[in-house]
Formats: sequence, structure tokens, C-alpha cells
Amino acid sequence: MEVSPVRMRIEGGQLSADAVTLSAAGGAFHLSGRADLVHRTMDATGKGLLELRVLSPLLEQASLDGRAEVDVSVSGPLSAPASRGTVAVRDATLRVREVPQAMTDINGTLSLDGRRITLQQMTGRLGAGELSMTGSAALAGLRIVDVDVNLTARNAAFRYPVGGIHRVSNRLADVKTRLDADLKLTGQPGDFQLAGDVKVRRALYDADIFIGEGLFAPQVPPAAAPTPNRVLKAVALNVTVETENPAIVRNNLAQVEATGTWSVRGDLDEPAPFGRLEIVPGGKAFLQGRQFDIISGSLTYTGTTQPQISVQAETQIRNVRIRDEVDPDGVVITVTVGGTLDTPTISLASDQGLTETELASLIATGSTDTTLSTGGRIVGQQAVALFAERFTRDVARGLLDLGFDQVDIQPELLSREADPGARFTFTKNVSARVTFVYSFGLNSPEAQYYQAQFRIRPGREALVTVRRLDDGSYTAGLGQRLQLGGPARPAPRRQGQTQLQEVKLEGARAGQPLELGTGVTEAELRGTVRARPGRTASYFDLQDDSDRIRQLLVQKGYLEAVVEPVRQGGVAVFRVRPGPKYAWRVEGMDAPPDLGALILASLFEEEAQEKGRQAVLDELHRRGYLRATVDASVILEGPGRTLLFSVKPGPKLTVAELSFPGAAALSAKELEAAAGGAANLVANPKEAERGIKVVYRDHQYLTAEVGPTKVAEQGGQLHVVVPVKEGPKAVVAEVRFEGAARPPDELQKLVGIAPGAAYDANATSLGVQRLRDLYLRLGHPAVRVTPELRPTGTDLALVFRVTEGEPVVVGPITITGLRRTREGLVRGQIDLKQGEPLDPRRLSEIERRLLDLGIFARAVVVAGAGSPAPITVQIEEAAPLKLTYDLRYNNQEGGSGLVDSEAVNLLGSGFTLGGRYRVGRQLRETRFSLHVPSLWRIGDLTASVFRLREQLVQENPPPPTPPTEPLLAVQKGLQVQQAVHAFHPVDVLYGYRFKQVTVPSSIFAIPITPKVAGIDASAVLNTRSNILDPVHGQFYSITVSLDHSALGSDFSFIKGYGQVFLTHRFSDSLTWAHGYRVGLAAGFNGQRVPGFTREFTERFRAGGANSVRGYGTDLLGPRDELTKEPLGGEAVIVLNQELRFQGPRSLGGAVFYDGGNVFDRIKDLGLGLRHTLGFGLRYQSAVGLVRVDLGFPLQRGPLDRGYQIWFGLGQAF
Repeated sequence: MEVSPVRMRIEGGQLSADAVTLSAAGGAFHLSGRADLVHRTMDATGKGLLELRVLSPLLEQASLDGRAEVDVSVSGPLSAPASRGTVAVRDATLRVREVPQAMTDINGTLSLDGRRITLQQMTGRLGAGELSMTGSAALAGLRIVDVDVNLTARNAAFRYPVGGIHRVSNRLADVKTRLDADLKLTGQPGDFQLAGDVKVRRALYDADIFIGEGLFAPQVPPAAAPTPNRVLKAVALNVTVETENPAIVRNNLAQVEATGTWSVRGDLDEPAPFGRLEIVPGGKAFLQGRQFDIISGSLTYTGTTQPQISVQAETQIRNVRIRDEVDPDGVVITVTVGGTLDTPTISLASDQGLTETELASLIATGSTDTTLSTGGRIVGQQAVALFAERFTRDVARGLLDLGFDQVDIQPELLSREADPGARFTFTKNVSARVTFVYSFGLNSPEAQYYQAQFRIRPGREALVTVRRLDDGSYTAGLGQRLQLGGPARPAPRRQGQTQLQEVKLEGARAGQPLELGTGVTEAELRGTVRARPGRTASYFDLQDDSDRIRQLLVQKGYLEAVVEPVRQGGVAVFRVRPGPKYAWRVEGMDAPPDLGALILASLFEEEAQEKGRQAVLDELHRRGYLRATVDASVILEGPGRTLLFSVKPGPKLTVAELSFPGAAALSAKELEAAAGGAANLVANPKEAERGIKVVYRDHQYLTAEVGPTKVAEQGGQLHVVVPVKEGPKAVVAEVRFEGAARPPDELQKLVGIAPGAAYDANATSLGVQRLRDLYLRLGHPAVRVTPELRPTGTDLALVFRVTEGEPVVVGPITITGLRRTREGLVRGQIDLKQGEPLDPRRLSEIERRLLDLGIFARAVVVAGAGSPAPITVQIEEAAPLKLTYDLRYNNQEGGSGLVDSEAVNLLGSGFTLGGRYRVGRQLRETRFSLHVPSLWRIGDLTASVFRLREQLVQENPPPPTPPTEPLLAVQKGLQVQQAVHAFHPVDVLYGYRFKQVTVPSSIFAIPITPKVAGIDASAVLNTRSNILDPVHGQFYSITVSLDHSALGSDFSFIKGYGQVFLTHRFSDSLTWAHGYRVGLAAGFNGQRVPGFTREFTERFRAGGANSVRGYGTDLLGPRDELTKEPLGGEAVIVLNQELRFQGPRSLGGAVFYDGGNVFDRIKDLGLGLRHTLGFGLRYQSAVGLVRVDLGFPLQRGPLDRGYQIWFGLGQAF
């Protein structure tokens, strides 16, 4: 932009100016005027053609192009001048750095009539959709008041960057949406409201997320708390967002659909969404190569951008070794995710009663054994199974481009835990209903796996598998999981796919021929386009193609290129406006820096100039030319434009001294950084001093004085001295509340910030949250709380600006969707009363309680508009009958089969009755269960009975001796348990159990049939921050069991076991953890506590990865004299002390002491402990903390090894 000379005259109290001309890119804007300084009036006019690109440097992350025809006059008193005229915007384009699409074809007129400014048909296009803006605002002099503007969007496609790596563009991925919007902006400057409706017609997130990149990514210090944006804070929100069709997530981690409605309150700087995003059942999630089927799920927003998560998914892992036996039907694992997105909680459960640690290990490594001791080979291969996903990052992307839909390395589905490993798995979605899987083992190339899955319809899946195991045997299986009588699930949707008939490249306007500059051809542009005639494509597929076209143009030097995709029926059109081609060079400097990446990443010419100039200047400063200057200009050369950077290096200098006398609160390094470096202090001392004053103000030194900077040069060396007078650090002298109707004393006590203390940003944020919580509890869902710091002399006033909003109370409660369920069962979970204040967060709590009953597929609780607000509870009942069957044949073991059924919500009472029958050549198993949710409003009750008959493995005598008769063992029993959550934070579990085992005797003719039966009670208090890696909090538990003949037991004894785990955090990197465990058991009337075998024992055992790590699993205590097998004991004690260190890059370590022993009887209990010292490594992986420990026994017995190596998930205690 060029500005003509400015000439001004003052004569007789009159200020006048000759016409000033601003010229840029062929446009000229003329400005002239005069002012009467005596009568304080003015008269100015502006007229001409203004190139909008001259405004781009004023925008931080955007650029403008196009023209504005301006004809405006301003006249009247200086205190309230009147503006008249028009501003007509023509063919403007707006580009935002992180948003792929440009807003194009912006046209419209702003009219000023002295009293109002009116938008007349301001229109534009965004993603092939139409935008329009109309409205007006009153003029009070040069200020705008009483704004009333309507914004409408129809079928606008919008992509918003959110994270992840897109498989095609290899850049930050985005959510693709197509939406309609009707919004209205009203109010005054500083107090606007944006209200209306947004309807999301389609939404898609299809970026692949490679967890391995997160595993090995460098650590980044947490960002500082963002400074509130006053402009965005001034715009309050009252917007309703609704999904017209399910939003789709389709990537390597999930294939799910979700629907929902939100009410977004708060403001533009800090939106406060309320509502629920419901995940449609039938979706799939993928973790460590395993597929989890989504049973139910939701994200509930309660006024923050961190929603409450409630997701339940399950998977089945077959051929798993459980308690020394391989179960071909494996384990059905249910994963329940709760908490919030930033601090989620995950619980694991299974149909085999495995612990959460065992299940986490099974998912991550393929083995239920969390110890994996004694072998370096096992440790190494398990680590491969966990970390092999890093290998897939580059390989996977290449294979995805070949047409595979999913590529993962996953742990092998282990049939023998002594041979763990990983698998390389390819998945191809043959159609919407058919999926083919091929997998081979990385540890054994002979371990191949084929699977074809056919979906009859969502909720009814047929699974056909053929698998070749390491031992050379083959297993073929056929199974199906059915949900009968439930709501129909929607079929998968395609996101606006259209079969293309033609693909065209045009100029910037419809029908205009494509015009390209030098260095690029139409054939090259077409080579980047993946859309082809005959293929199907959505608008977003075309947008991806337009991104590739623009990327090629930018690489060729067309950094301002704009490419807009348009779909006209079956014709895909790419409208290309390349803009000028840019080159660049540096003159006056040897070996200049490479500016290519910086310039090509710029949005517009002026940004490229400034970035290039600064990069050259920084390099000169680095080389010692501290007084260098760099001029940037644009010259026309040939068909394009050249950015010319002219350098005057000046003398080469060295900073011998840089000091800040008087500075104490901040280090010299911090002050140098705030100044922009020593070179900036030399070249631009005033600017550098302002930077230092800013950082002092940020640290609450409001009266700090900086400068003047003194620079002395002698013999090519500089001595730079920057005097500093810090002054006193400001304190919060006053805490005020503006806009709040509540008593100030009440609010002051609530926020907990006393006058006279130093300002604490974290305490202020906590105070804001407490105020919001108070007003939400009082029924103010639209409350906004904004903290402000205002200087008062040398100190600060902390002001909480509260916009309470209208109070809302609970209205009538309506329940819909009940078919079989008794209404009283639902109302029993609703703790709202008509007329009381409505806290919107309680709606999500009610949803959670309803879903926890386990009988509903969907539960949505919404509040209507107005006060009293009608409450609607929308229920969708789950399928009343669930049926699973599985048939399989192994060429060595023969056939087996399983049938599992569940009758849900019997007679509308919430009761669930289940049954399972499994049969094979060597086993027969029958199980029945009854689940009663929220019995007596105390907790869930579960009852089960079972019978299991197994053929024991035995060796046949050599021929010609006939084979022996098979030995059969039979187990049968029952269990009743109730979990009580009414004593928060203490959880209580109690119940009754009975078990009888019939085993053949090698001595007697009749089998042995021992019975154990008793009652159990447990209490647990857990305040630990993380189950796998606690850094603070405590864990207490106590369990008491009583077995007696009166309860049906052959043995009478009592047993108690208590645990205490404590953690203390000394610093961000150092944590002390200590644990104490004691168990005591005693028989009545001289009886011993039974302990025939490891499988049938009530005795205590210790030693291993989670107790005393210098000794093998269960190897402490007395042993059998003949077999040397551990016998267990009636008393146990375990002591653990561990110092944990968290280092950089997710790595850490620990040193530990373990002590403990198992005693045959309580009377033997003493200080005769076995001791261990050791150390370990820790790694924070995507699946949790990975632990490797090396323990050395201090009292080594004849059967003990000199050390033990343990690998597992989570800390030892």
C-alpha cells in the first residue's frame, strides 16, 4: 500500500487537510476533511476503491481479498459526529489459517444514514453452502449501540481442526460438518448475546489416531492458563445445537455414530454446554487390535467442555489360560468408562471373575498373568506386544492407502502363556455388512488366523472363524450374538455420497476457463485429484482433493491460491484462483537462510514479507551483526512477484556484558527473553524495555520501571546495561463481586481468597468454579462468572463479574418410552421435586442411575424451556432377551458348543435372569444367575448357581495295558452378593457362597467330596488418584469370611484379611508409597483351614510380583516335604516400602523394600520375615503404567533363585 504526502494547515482555528490517496493493487481511496477547533465540529469524506488485502496485516490468523467501494462522510460535533454513505463489498474472500475452506463470494452493502448502520443483503459462500447476514445497529457518534443482526447459514460445509493425524493429508485432522444455522446477535458493545439454533445435518471425523505416536512423543510443558479475551467474553451465548443425523466417527480406533442436543450458554471465550451426546449402540472401538462392541454410551455436558463419559463396550477373547487351564471359549470382557475426558475412569469386568489387573494385562498383552516371571525372553516378547504399535505408524499408513481399512499389531490370542507375542492384523471391510480379517503371528509365522464376520443386521451378528494354532491344529467356529425384541438399530449411513459422472477444473467463476501461471500445468493439478468419473464421493472427499490442489500450487509459489470444490449433481467442479506467483531472494548477505518453508506457510504477501525479514534479521543477529537492518520490498519480475530482502549488516559485534541492575524477582535469562534478546536491546531498546515491563506486570510488579538502556561499544564489544526498579509486588487488596444478588460475605467465604494475599491464578480459577457451582445448585443454568484484575495504585482489586441469568425451577416430570418397565422403578431413580431449583447437572446423574439399572438401552433426561421447566425422561428399553451361541470343532479336541441367554427386566421389575450351558468332549458346565438392581435402594444383588464337570488329564499306560477309565471332577455351588454404595465414600460388599468339589481319590474307592460354605463381608475405602499409578490418596480394605457347618460347610473357620496402601507425593517427580497387609485364619474345634490343592484352598499365599518380589509366585511359607509344593498358611504378613521417581519422556523408576512371610498357624506368626531389596523401571504407556521390577532375596533358600524379574501393568500396590 502506498500513501500520498499528507499536508495539513491550521488557520483561524480551522484545521484542514489536502486529499490523501491510499493506493494498493490498482485501487485508490481518497480521504479529505476539515475541523473547526473553535466550535469543535468536523467534516470529512472518504471515497474510492479500497483493496481489502491491505487489511490482512491487521488480522492475526486470517487474510482478506476483494474490493470495497467506499463513499462515506462524517460531519457534525466532535462529541457525536454523524456518519452517512455506503460501503459496498464486492467479491471478497476470507481465509483463516487453520480452516481449510475459504469463505468466498462475499458481497453486500453497509448503509449509514447518520443514526443507524444497516447490513443490506450481505451474502457469501462457505463449503458450497449459502451464508447471509442482515440487520442494523444504532450509531452514537462513532460508536455502535443497539446491535440487532441476523446470521443465516444453509447447507454450509465446515471443517474445524481438532487433532489427530489425517491418513490422507498427514496433517492436523478436523471434524467435517454440514450445517444450517439461524443466529441472532443483539445487545451493546461489551454486553452482546448470540442466540439461536444450529442444526448439524452431517458430521464426520475420519482421522486415524496412532497411539504409538503418543507413546513416544516428547514431553511438552503444560501451557499457561489462557488470558481471558475481553472481546469474546462480551458475547454471551444462548445457542441450541442439534444433530439431524448421527455424527460419525470412522477411523482406526472407532466406528461409531452419535446423536444429541446441546444448549450452549456461557460466552464465546468460555462456552458452557449443557446436553448429551448419545453413542448409538452397535458401534465398534478398537484397542490394541481388539474389537470392542459398543453396548451403550454417552457424553454428558454439564457446563464445561469436559463432558462426563458413560460408555460400556465388550469383547470376547478366546483360548485364554485361566487358573492353569485353557478355556477355548475365553473371556467376555466388559469395559466401562466414566469420569471426564481429561480424567477418565475405566473399570473392567468379565464373566470369569478375573481381576481388573488381569483383564488389563489380557487386553494389552494377551495374558492374564500380570507377573510373567523368570524369563528374559518372556519379558522381551511381552514388551514387544505392548510397544510394537510404534512400528505400525509408517507401515500402516502405506497399507491403508492400498485399501485396507485397519492395520494393527495386536497381542496374540494366547493359548499358552509361556509363548506370548504380537500379531500383525489386516482388516478389510468388504461391504457394510461383511468384514474379512487376516492375521499372522510375529513370533511364529505358522500361527495364522482367518476370520470372516457377516452382520445380518445391527444387533444380530454371525461370526465365522477359521484358525490355525501353533501346534498345527485347526479350529473352525460359528457363532452368533442376538438381541431379541429390542429397538431396531439404524443401518450404517453414508455421508452424502454421489456417483461422479465428470470432474472439471475451472477458473474462479462458474464456466470461466482455468487460467494458470508459469511452472504448473492442468495435468499436474489433475494428478492430485482422487475423484474420478464412476467413483462415489462426498463433498468432503472433494474438499480433500481441493486441499491437495492448493498444496501443489503453494509449493509452486502461489501462496495466495484459493480452490473451492463444488458438486453439481454428478459433476465435481474445482474452481481455481491461483493468484500471483512469488519468488524470493536475499541481497547483501552471504549464505542467507532458507526462507522457503516460512514464506510458503504464509497466508498473504505482507505476512511473507514480515516473516522473511524477521528470519533474515534473526540469522544476522546470530552471526553477530547486532546493528543489521533488513528492508523488505516487492518487485515485479517476469510473470510473477519477487520478495526482495535487502541487507545492511553493519559491523560485527559481540555482547560482552548484559546486565539488569536492580532486578531480583526475575532472572537475567527471563528478562533477556522478555526483551527479545540482546540484539533487540541494541537495535530497538524502547520496544525491548516495553517487553520487560510487560513480563513484570504479569508477575504483579505494577510500578516496575525499566531503562533507559545503556549501550557502550569498545573494540567491537558491547556492554549493555538495563536499569530496573522493580518496586513492591502487588497484592490483592480487595475482592469484589459485581452483578451478584447474593450477600458479598457469603460469596467471599465461598471463594476463599482473603485480601492481602498475593494473586494466585489457580485459587482464582477455583473460586470461579465454586461460584458457578453455587449458582447452578440454586437453579441458574445461564450463570457466567468472569474474573478481572484491576490495578488500584500499587496493588490489585480482584473482581468477580457475575451474570446470574434467570432462575429456573423444576416443572412437571414426564416419562416416555416405557413398554414393560414399571413407572415406579424409573421414578424411584429421580430425585427431583417439582418447584425446587433446577441444577442441570442433576439431569445427567439421573441418566447415569437409570442406565446403571442395566435394563435400558437409552435414557435421556432433558429440561424444557422456561420456568418451571418441564422435565422429560425419554426411555428406550433394552432387548428383553439376549442369546449367544457358539459352535466349534478342533481336529484334535473334537467339537464343543456354548449357549448363553439372558432375560432382561422380568415383569417390568428390573430383574435379569441368565443361563449358560457349555459342552465339550472334556467338560460340561451349567450356570444360572439372577440380577436385582438397586434392591431396597441399597445396592445391586446378584445370585448365581453353577455345575462344572471336567475330565482330568492323565497319562495312559503303555500298550498292551488297556487305557484307564477317565477321571472326572465335578464342581457345583452357588453365590449371592450385594454391593452397597450408600455409605460413600466406603463401598460394602457382602454375600453367601457354597461350593462342593467331587474329585476321585487315588487311595479310596469312593471320591472325595469336600464342601466349603460361608458368608463374606468386605469394606473398601479408596481415595487414590489412579488405580494403576496412584500419586496421592489412600486405599483401605478389610474382608472377613466365616465358614461353618451351620452354613453347609465341611470346615468351620474364620478368616480376615486387611490391606492399607498409602501414597505421599513429595514433588512432581517423587512419590513415597507404602503398603501393609495382614491375614489371619483359624479353624474351630481344632480344625485346620482347608488347603488340598492350589485350586481348592482357603489358605493364604504370598510371594511374587505384587507382594514380596524377591521370591517366586506363592513360594513363601511351608512346603510339602515330598513335592516341595507350597502349602500356604493360616497367617500372612506383607510389608512394602517404595520410592517412585517420574522422569522425562514418560519414563520413571523405583527402588523398593519388600518383607513378608506365610505362617502355618497363627501361633507361628512372628518377625521371621523374608526380605527383598530391588529396583524397577516404569513407563507411562497408552494402556497404563508398564512396570519391570528386579528383586533380590536377602534370605535365599535352597529352592530360591538369586533374583526375580517381574513384568506387569500398574504399580505393585
